[in-house]
Amino acid sequence: MRPSGRAAGLAALSCDEDAIVIDGSARVVTESIAACGKVSSFDPEHEDIIAEDVIGLRDIYSDVEPPTNNTPRNYNCTGKGKNRQASLLPGTYRGLTISCDTVFSRGIYVIDGGVLDLAHNASVIGNGVMFVLRNGATLKLGGMGNSNAINLTPMTSADFAGTPYADRAEDLAGILVFEDRENNPSGSHTFNGNSNSLIEGLMYLPAGNLQINGTADVAAQCLQISAYTIDVRGGAFLETLCPIDQTTSAGSAAADVRLVA
Repeated sequence: MRPSGRAAGLAALSCDEDAIVIDGSARVVTESIAACGKVSSFDPEHEDIIAEDVIGLRDIYSDVEPPTNNTPRNYNCTGKGKNRQASLLPGTYRGLTISCDTVFSRGIYVIDGGVLDLAHNASVIGNGVMFVLRNGATLKLGGMGNSNAINLTPMTSADFAGTPYADRAEDLAGILVFEDRENNPSGSHTFNGNSNSLIEGLMYLPAGNLQINGTADVAAQCLQISAYTIDVRGGAFLETLCPIDQTTSAGSAAADVRLVA
């Protein structure tokens, strides 16, 4: 069943043979699938919307430098048993693995190496946040069961007021994950998700490969994914609900192509 109205598509900037791979039991509902390289999909409904070897795909964020926040921070849980929790402030973390219910205050969180691991049985809430990955940092996003409720929304233009990036607010607003182009992650970024996940904004991973696993089933009004390559594994379900005027243009081929999943 196709979504009504004009929906955006899925695109990868990679010119590799496996730029986009959609496993046979994965479900992707979209209006266009495009890559500089090759697209592998076993869904017959995708046959008429796949565009391969596309010339003209572009990274419109290529001139945007990722922000930083040099205040050193550590992750600590307080309390005991079911009452263990953490309230985090923006700054730089040397890897960050969630181990208790965690609330992120609004602002910029730099993950300087290691793993940003939000894939444990704990709730995660962060409204108005941006995660910046650098020095080989990788992302693990999503649940290990329905108890892992994740609610993440990106910073708006207003959230940058009074910061060193106020004059760049329009460029940075809406980005939830911003990977440094020189990041060179040690492995793939992974996105699991579950039925309790609500994730909004752009996941911008220009240096990384994103693996979307079979448990991914995420509610979102506007979740965008821009990665070097995208691998959607069996059982995953993705549907773009993002209004066309809120998507990120990736250039033009036979039709308008936008980086959304």
